[in-house]
Amino acid sequence: MAGVRTSFGIWVIALLALSAVFGQRSAEAATKVRAQVVEFDVRGTTPSEVAANLIRRGARAGNGAIAITSSSYWMDITPAPRKDGCAVGAVTITTYVVINTPRMADAVRMEPKVRRVLTAFARDVLRHERGHQSLKVAAGQRMEKEIRSLPPQGSCMEVRQKAQAVIARITRESHLENLEYDKREHQAFVAGKWAFSSVR
Repeated sequence: MAGVRTSFGIWVIALLALSAVFGQRSAEAATKVRAQVVEFDVRGTTPSEVAANLIRRGARAGNGAIAITSSSYWMDITPAPRKDGCAVGAVTITTYVVINTPRMADAVRMEPKVRRVLTAFARDVLRHERGHQSLKVAAGQRMEKEIRSLPPQGSCMEVRQKAQAVIARITRESHLENLEYDKREHQAFVAGKWAFSSVR
């Protein structure tokens, strides 16, 4: 078992190096949500093998990220023309989210302790990415709320432009929120506060 402990140490060092690369791409967000989880196979039966395969494969074509949450936003807006200009008649923001997360493809061939730790780690990763999803959905809800409350404009074109400006601004804010979330999660990871750290 000494060899297992050593490989665990190597694996954790590799994951610490990768933890800063937890990915997210933001675009726009949502009251309606279309979410999808896509698992990619990570091969290996020891922690060091899994870490090496994860680094080589990555969540996106070898980019080295452990997991990635991508998002995009679709606005469906109906301007309401009026005598003095135009207002927002109706608006719906739909958030599309895709989570790419690892699956331990060789779990059945792992030693029991290794399997417990690595499968718990995979669950932690998915939990982390679900956190990004929640932030992105909340951003979409803010977009919709702000667009609904926009004051009347001189033309319906201006209404659309103002709505797009709201989406762009909240997208930038959401990006910063996700970066802060990653920082907090990284600190918790290093401090051994992720669930997999206590698996025995």
